[in-house]
Amino acid sequence: MESFYVSLVGFGVCLFLIFLQNLALKKMGTGRLSLLVNLELLFFLGWDFYYLKGHRIFLMVPYLEGSQTILTFGGLFFYLGGMAFYYWTTSVRRGETLRMFQLVLPFLIPFFIFTVLIDLVFVVPNPLQVYLSSLQAWVVQIVLGVVSVLFLVLSMVFLPYFVQKIWRCASFENRELLHRLESLAKKAQFHHSGMKIWSVMNRSHTAAIIGIVPSFRYVMFTEKLLNYLAPEEVEAVLAHEIGHSKQKHLMYYPFLMMGMLVFAGLVSMMVSEFLGDGQKWGEMYSLVYAIPYILAAGFYFRIVFGYFSRLFEREADLYIFRLGMDPIYMIRALDHVGTATGGTHGVPCWHHYSIQNRIQFLQKAAENPAIIEKHHLWVRWSLVVFFICLAIASLTLVFLEAFPL
Repeated sequence: MESFYVSLVGFGVCLFLIFLQNLALKKMGTGRLSLLVNLELLFFLGWDFYYLKGHRIFLMVPYLEGSQTILTFGGLFFYLGGMAFYYWTTSVRRGETLRMFQLVLPFLIPFFIFTVLIDLVFVVPNPLQVYLSSLQAWVVQIVLGVVSVLFLVLSMVFLPYFVQKIWRCASFENRELLHRLESLAKKAQFHHSGMKIWSVMNRSHTAAIIGIVPSFRYVMFTEKLLNYLAPEEVEAVLAHEIGHSKQKHLMYYPFLMMGMLVFAGLVSMMVSEFLGDGQKWGEMYSLVYAIPYILAAGFYFRIVFGYFSRLFEREADLYIFRLGMDPIYMIRALDHVGTATGGTHGVPCWHHYSIQNRIQFLQKAAENPAIIEKHHLWVRWSLVVFFICLAIASLTLVFLEAFPL
């Protein structure tokens, strides 16, 4: 009980620090300030979950011992509460609080459903729980892995429908522009369930595609983007989004995220072996054990995930050549977005490349078409190496789970 109260005090101190930062560090810009707040909240969660363990007060409720749903809810309560407080106390972005919840809510729903299902199997007494307890630990891990993948596939198929509803995506009012975009989609043999106005992102000049199955696939444009770009430039943006779909990028991202969990898991196992007997570390053991896991996950996300994200964005840019469109429209679209966002052409982007970099690459590809196939080949070989590494790492993780060193 005392650790729970200490957690609440610690969270209060964290919120007060966020409030002071919003007043004193305005010149940092909202992007960097938001990143700083994220890091502070993650540090607090690590301190609370792995050292104080104040959240475990909820596990004292009858029939909830070991519940993953309760632990997940506790962590999200602190994190989302902290981010909401940050946006609410940032005078220039008060409306961001609701927008943040709208953006993350569609992805939290399947996550909670999955944790509830896990609790029903492993927490609530049932025949399946008895059967699984009779199996070896490594077999249970494989079963959980298979079930997780199946659940992920189902989420990828059906989730986009709920995403576009929660994100308040509206229908096109500009029928002439919609007709042009539909004609381009037909030319590319790109099937979808609708082109939408991305209302929840109305502050941005951007577009996106969600869904891997045509019946639940949507292309979204913000009004700012549609109003700022010429029709030919909007068509180029659509070609980019079609490129993501045609090159199967959306199907690769879940495996890239899975790789992060596997990599961090291997690192944590090696740290566990290095630390040896946890008793000599006392209550600090969980925290010392968790820090390398978090650092490994962060390293992977920034380096490996960022590497493939940049490759995919560049490959999507190149799809305009596949459709026989003049690349000048994609170049102009990028240039205009850079101008609209405050002259951000040269600003580095870890997951997209800078706008200027993307423009220069398109210009080089237009001058030397051999660059296009060379890039596609580089992407394919990078994926081959990734999946080989993922398979080896996954098997190693299962082996170490079954036969600890």
